Amino acid sequence: MFIKPMNGQTVMLPDGGVLPTDGQEVTATQYWLRRLYDGDVCEVQALEALPPHSPVSLAEKKTIKPKTKEIQP
Repeated sequence: MFIKPMNGQTVMLPDGGVLPTDGQEVTATQYWLRRLYDGDVCEVQALEALPPHSPVSLAEKKTIKPKTKEIQP
C-alpha cells in the first residue's frame, strides 16, 4: 500500500528512518495498519498506478473560429 503522513506529521519507519512527506510504498504490516488506524498516515493511490497524462500538441488541438455576423452598411 502507498501511504503518506497526515498533516505534515513526522512518522517513523520501523527501521528508524522517517516516512517521506510525499509518501512511500510499504507492506501492509501490523505496524502500518496501526499507524493508519491511529490517523498518523493515510493510504493514497501510488503515482505509478495513475494513468499517464499525455500533453496535447498544438497540432492536435482544433481551432474553433467564432461565428461572426457581418454587418451590412
